[in-house]
Amino acid sequence: MSQLYVVTGGPSTGKTLTLGYLERRGFYVVYEAARIIIDEDMAKGRSLAEIRADEIAFQRRALEMKIEVEKTVPRDRTVFLDRGVPDSVPYLQVCSVDVMDEVKQILGDQKRYRRVFLMEHIGFKGDYARTEDGYKSRLLSRLLKEVYQELGYDVVDVPPLPAGSVEASIIQRGEFILKSL
Repeated sequence: MSQLYVVTGGPSTGKTLTLGYLERRGFYVVYEAARIIIDEDMAKGRSLAEIRADEIAFQRRALEMKIEVEKTVPRDRTVFLDRGVPDSVPYLQVCSVDVMDEVKQILGDQKRYRRVFLMEHIGFKGDYARTEDGYKSRLLSRLLKEVYQELGYDVVDVPPLPAGSVEASIIQRGEFILKSL
């Protein structure tokens, strides 16, 4: 069975920080395609507005990158993905584009992911790469859960665990994921 695990959730739910913790623990982590695209394009001098001017084309580009990356990840290791191929469905859905049938065809009949973890909201904080607000982030989280469930995955909610500091919360969430494997 696959050793691919998806960590998903709306923007600003702590995915990247938690994945960084898992990577420091020695796990293989693949970071979010959309952020990689943004970082690469900004390094070439493009602004976020230019990169995301055609949101549908941007989301399609992210989908294509996820497909290619998932073909190349090691199959003999535990791999955590910062968003799986199905994550593109809600992002394109909010652009009024339905790619669910396309994603089902890409994934095929067998389960690609061993488990899907949905990071619950911890509050919204924008950054240089985000165009979404808190409302859209919560909407995307709900749609992400629905998409994975429609694809037959049990989604494990990762709660915003109480802790004394951000670092302690990241550790607790990472350990929650590891105990849920």
